[in-house]
Amino acid sequence: MAGGGAAGGTAGGTPGPNVPPVVGAAIIAPMTSGWAGQLFPLSITASDANGDRLTFTWTQVAPAGEQGGFIENGSPNAQRWYAPETLAPTTYVLRVSVTDGRSAPETREVSVMVRPPRFSEVYGAILGLPVLQGGQCVGCHGSMGSYTVGASAGAAWSRLVNVGHNHGAACRNAGVPSLVVPNDKSRSLLYLKMAGTQPAGCGDVMPRGTSAVPPSPPNQVVAIGTWIRLGAPND
Repeated sequence: MAGGGAAGGTAGGTPGPNVPPVVGAAIIAPMTSGWAGQLFPLSITASDANGDRLTFTWTQVAPAGEQGGFIENGSPNAQRWYAPETLAPTTYVLRVSVTDGRSAPETREVSVMVRPPRFSEVYGAILGLPVLQGGQCVGCHGSMGSYTVGASAGAAWSRLVNVGHNHGAACRNAGVPSLVVPNDKSRSLLYLKMAGTQPAGCGDVMPRGTSAVPPSPPNQVVAIGTWIRLGAPND
């Protein structure tokens, strides 16, 4: 499951005379620092002597306010979490609650530090990632069409920031003058099309043809939005 500030699920078997579940001493978190838009893998071990069905509820408990999102990673006890847009290094506290439905929930927490992304990271993990490695941008914007991503981070930056688009006056008159407007994601066509919020006259969503909301993976929307809000630096 994806999006929002909490995720939950169940796994297990049949009821019996109750024995509380045995939950791992800590959340397994291979990464405890990274950048906004990265996916942080998380998991917890748990078993139940009765074979009771276990429920795992994952939440972001701090800081209060804007929430990131959880994406289930194959089973309810494993998730991938991404931060909300983060303009300064921020420590987030993530929690999992495990219960068999008959005893008090067991909770575990882990802290992760998230900083804003650099453009080299945005390019390497999103914009310039080859299709065969899970990328989507270069599939439509490789060596064909009216726009190409560029073969390096520097080339990609120079083709995005304060660069006009090819959607004409209708899109410009709707308040979207270029592909990336530093500090203003609401006027940046790249962000709007990835988020699926572009005005009429500004073309299709990215990737084209998807019915997902947002059309691009939400963690990628976070990364692009954060980078633009920081001023779209070439770093």
